[in-house]
This record gives sequence, C-alpha cells and structure tokens, in this order.
Amino acid sequence: MSEQISKVLAYYKSTNFDYEHFWSGRKALALHFGYYDSPTDKHQASLMRMNEVLAALAHIKPTDSVLDAGCGYGGSSLWLAENIGCEATGITVVPYQVKRAQQEAAKSPSVAKLSFIEGDYSDTGLADASVDVVWGVESIVHCEDKEAFVKEAYRLLKPGGRLLIAEYLLREEPPLSTAEEKEMMPFLRGWMMPDLLTPSRYKSLYQKAGFNTVAVHDLSNKVEPSLRKCRRNAILAVPFVGILERLGLIDTIRRDYTIANYELYDTFKAGLWQYKVVVGTKSQASAIQR
Repeated sequence: MSEQISKVLAYYKSTNFDYEHFWSGRKALALHFGYYDSPTDKHQASLMRMNEVLAALAHIKPTDSVLDAGCGYGGSSLWLAENIGCEATGITVVPYQVKRAQQEAAKSPSVAKLSFIEGDYSDTGLADASVDVVWGVESIVHCEDKEAFVKEAYRLLKPGGRLLIAEYLLREEPPLSTAEEKEMMPFLRGWMMPDLLTPSRYKSLYQKAGFNTVAVHDLSNKVEPSLRKCRRNAILAVPFVGILERLGLIDTIRRDYTIANYELYDTFKAGLWQYKVVVGTKSQASAIQR
C-alpha cells in the first residue's frame, strides 16, 4: 500500500461523519459538488444534476459499461444505472465505502447492473478494453501519479471509449506565484490532494496516453453555489477546531479538512483554480497498449 493511499484511507475514516451528515445525503450519496441551473435549486437535486450533466458530456448510453473510479458511496454509479440503464462498476480503496455502496445497490431496482470492488483505480487488475467509460469525479485529485491513472484508463477502455475527469484545475495563465501556491496549501492539505493540474497538463497526459481527441469544459459558474454551501458548512466550526483538537474531540485530519472547506471558496474566487471537466476519446482503431 502506498503512503498516499494510506493517507486517503485515514482521511475518509476521519471525515466520514461530516460527509454523511452534512453533504452526501441519503438519496444522492454524493461526495462531489453540485451543478446549479438556478439559484433556487436544492442541494440534493444539484448533486444528482451533476451526474446528469457529466453523463451527457461523456455521451453515456444504456449499452455502455462504466468504471466509476473512486466511487465513494456509489452515488454516481447508482444514478447511472437507474437513470441511463448502463452497467456501472465502482472501485475505491476505502473498504467502508465499498460496503456502503453494496448495501445501497442491493436496494436498487438496477442491482443487476451494479458492482463495487475494493482496489486502486490506477492499477485495477481488470481486463484490457473492458469498459466504455472511465468516470473520475472529484476523486483523481487524491492520486499522486495522475499519469499512471490516465494510462490505466486508456488500457481499460474499448476503442471509442471515453475518459471523464471532473475536478479542480489550476489557473493556466499566469501560472500561480509562490505566494498563491502557499495560499492553496490549506485546501490541498485538508483534502489530502498531493497536487492539482492545469488543463493543458491534463490534455498533455491524455494525448501521451493515446487519446486522439480531448475536450475541456468549464463548469465553474454552475458549481459556485455548491462551493459557497461548503464554506457555510464550515464557517461556524473553523473558530473552534483548535480547541476541539486539543480536547481530543477531533483529530488533525478533521481539523485540516474543516479549514480546507472554509478556504476553498476564497482560492476559487481569487481565480487560482476552476472547476473543469476533461473528456478524452480513444480512437476507434486503437490497438490496446500494454
């Protein structure tokens, strides 16, 4: 087990209560941000709307098979199977998330189309050319070697398959200054993210792996209300996290996570990062890379 995977396991163990009770919801089961079509949209609806928007960007069809890389509680996989009718396999290194996703799948009318496994999305052990879509929604941010993940996704995809990554991408121009990089650190540290990439860096990794077309979509404006909600959730807790840690009521991970929830909106508004989606398509004529 890599050091980064160990950190991710510790992170989700420490923050599970916060995600379950203050964010994901029993219906959406989401660990990602929401997509707001209107200021009056509700949080849970926005989380599920994000699945719908991303599925359209990846051109997911009922006949497709999807690998949900870093599936969390399985919310996106469940939505895809129930609303599009495709097959969905979720993979995560977090054992509790696998168990929870399996429990939720057992209640679903689409249970036959769903499966969840414990494993590393950068080294899945799954067969070459076995899926139509690899779906990485706010999960690849935890990956220390993003090039390895993109290469693995390319191997797994059938000719014509699509890789979708939705996450927080650094500003392209001008590059972040040293002071701005320092400003980003509480966000990165608190969410156990080794680094964030720029859109051009992701496009380079996709092209190097063999994807013949790569498109980048900016969803920042639609996601901003969700970022504000994340900050509001943290605003009352931030002044007390130091005291709670000293009393042994929270650990360092949960302290840093709460601070990150507060800081992320400031770094977003400062223009240091945007919420973008990178979609790459594997050529229909592609030979499997080994």
